[in-house]
Order: sequence, then structure tokens, then C-alpha cells
Amino acid sequence: GSRDDQVGHGTHVAGTIGAVGNNGKGVVGVNQQARILPVRFLDAEGAGTTDAAIRALVYASRTGARVVNNSWGGDKYNQLVMDVMADSDALFVCAAGNEAYDNDLKAVYPANYDLDNVISVTAHDRSDEFPRFANRGEKTVDLAAPGVDITSTLPKNKYGLLSGTSMATPHVSGAATLIATARPEVTNEELRFLLMNNLEQLPEKYGSRIISGGRLNVGSALESDT
Repeated sequence: GSRDDQVGHGTHVAGTIGAVGNNGKGVVGVNQQARILPVRFLDAEGAGTTDAAIRALVYASRTGARVVNNSWGGDKYNQLVMDVMADSDALFVCAAGNEAYDNDLKAVYPANYDLDNVISVTAHDRSDEFPRFANRGEKTVDLAAPGVDITSTLPKNKYGLLSGTSMATPHVSGAATLIATARPEVTNEELRFLLMNNLEQLPEKYGSRIISGGRLNVGSALESDT
């Protein structure tokens, strides 16, 4: 039906955030207890309007989402999208994009909105290298997370491999919800700080392409005292 994931992309992202583990099936999400609110505004071709994006973001915020995973993007700045995000209590974790861009020079939204509650995520592979597609930005992309050959859930009870900054983003979203569960009073600024300051450093040639110079370490971020 019109409510279903018509592409599989959203289902894959959701599995990385919250698939249940220890059941002998499929994959394990970063936060196995995550409560997921699916919000779809893109069609079967992956296209959608800015108006629909605004309504989706408003809906997620009003419904009380603590963390909003944004594995989507475009190149058009929109003041209303930015305002909705700025006014929200949620943390917005956003994919940096897959165009092999430098986002400092060519912006990708919503990842590039300069807000305290936005985190921009790029992808690294299992060798700690940046895949060719992964957007970077020394001033605009915050951190990296696994985004190459990621196994996760697909519609119709299937599993499959996908690559992209869309796959990296839910690793960070899942980590953010774990921290927020452990520390219910945590602010967006604190969440950002914990994620950004408890990383594994990437090799210099890659690390220098992003603000933090590192990749997600969920365990360190959760255990951090500061």
C-alpha cells in the first residue's frame, strides 16, 4: 500500500537502528530496544517535494521523536526546513551524501544546516577508508560510520547489502538513542559532544577530510563520563 516502504531503503535503515538481536535471525540493530516511528515522504523512485519533507519533519517532532534519522538529501537550501529543524527538540542525524562532493564547497541539505541539533555523517568501509562515493567536508561533515556492504533488513522478510551514507547515518542515530536512553536528561549539544569526542581516529589522509577526524565508537560514547 501507499504506507509501505516502496524501495527498501527505509527498511534497511530501520534495521540498522533497531533490529532485535539474540534471536538467531538476520541482523542486530545498534539499539535493540529502539522504538521506531517510520515517516515516509519519498516515492518509489526516491523523489519527493520539499513541502512533504517539511510535513514529515514537523510530524516526527510533534510526535515526540528524540532522534530523527535523515537518510535523504538534496542541494536546495530551504529556510522553512531549517526553521522546522531549529525549532525541534529532536537531534537530526543527516547523511552527508553520495556524490563524492566536498560539502564545504557544494552544500547538501539537511546535512549542511548549521544548527546545534544537526549531525552530518559520512561513510567509511571495513578498512577505515573513505569509499569513492562518500561526501566529505573539513568544516561541514562531522564524523564517519560504517557505510559499505552493510547487511540489514529489507521488505518481505528479506535481508540484503546496501552501501551509502544512508547506511552510515542510522549507526549514529542508533548510538544517539542508546545514549539518550542511558541519560534521559541529555541535551542535543551534549549528545553531539559525546558522539564527536569518543571516536576512533581515522588514518590522517581520511581523518583530515571531516571535522572530528574520526569514526563512530558506540561503546566509548556510551561509557564516557564527560
